[in-house]
Amino acid sequence: MPPLPSSAAERLVRRRDASRAQTALLVVLLVTSPIVVVAVLVYRAALGLSWVDAVYFVVTTITTVGYGDIALGSAPAWLKLFGVFIMLSGAASIAAVFGLITEFIVRRELVNLLHRSENNMRDHIVLCGLGKVGHRTLAHLLALKESVVAVEVSSDCRFVEEAAHQGVDVIIGDMRNESTLERCRVEHAKAIVAVSDDDLANIEAVVHARSVNPKIRVVVRLFDQSLARKLAATMDFGGAFSMSHLAAPAFAMAAVDPAIVSSFYVKDQLMLNVELVVAAGSRLDGAGAEIIERFGGASVLFHETPDGAHRFHPRHDLVFGAGDKLIVSTTQDRLRELHALNEAR
Repeated sequence: MPPLPSSAAERLVRRRDASRAQTALLVVLLVTSPIVVVAVLVYRAALGLSWVDAVYFVVTTITTVGYGDIALGSAPAWLKLFGVFIMLSGAASIAAVFGLITEFIVRRELVNLLHRSENNMRDHIVLCGLGKVGHRTLAHLLALKESVVAVEVSSDCRFVEEAAHQGVDVIIGDMRNESTLERCRVEHAKAIVAVSDDDLANIEAVVHARSVNPKIRVVVRLFDQSLARKLAATMDFGGAFSMSHLAAPAFAMAAVDPAIVSSFYVKDQLMLNVELVVAAGSRLDGAGAEIIERFGGASVLFHETPDGAHRFHPRHDLVFGAGDKLIVSTTQDRLRELHALNEAR
């Protein structure tokens, strides 16, 4: 169930719930009142009670108090059966009334609790779209200890329940609607990440977020790379990324060189992350990071020895040995030279 809305929408929910409770209570009273009136008339006539005693007896019967001062022990069978009917119908009516009152109070307190929780959201990240990309993005954001509010258009999405179990507030709604983003408290968010499969929906969501919160950082997923570049340039987005543009170099380079483990762009420069195992007798064997980095265009990101000891961004005075594993970030132009350094002499 999605979180309850706030502000004007929340007041509407409050009024609707109050109206429903009042209607249900009125129905119970309309059903119970004729029973009470008939019971008072029957007991007054059959037992010879005064009006006050008849009302008193009916109320004690309905509320199951039964002081015993007036009883049906010696009454005719039909009157006893009538008494059973009054007891059962009265108990059901009382239970219904208390149930309605309890539900109204609990629902109101729940709305207040969720409203306070939403009001306290500050410096969080709004993640629009819980598909495969959104699911992986959420995992990384949670690993970075970020506070995240997720938006997904359908509760049938298979990652919605998983996100909720991770403690993430998941709002079911169309991210293009202003009311949906208002429920995310986008005016107090530090970033919005739109990664659904719909380019137009992603753009509409981040444009509205930027209009509400001019300082919000915007990251948007687009399939059209030319559109992504134009938006990033003209609207000062934090990032507009085409998934095909990011993935294509990785596919192509992986086919060319199995040592390439990932790739990314810095401006228009394609950067490659290359995994090397230091070959015995190569120029890397017995050398340090400076042999890789001295000509520029390459940097050692990770070093691991055969026994599993590892470090990120190793010191320049660290000497590599045969069998060591390196992750090197380099340009395509330096790739061939890097392999040449690792060839056994």
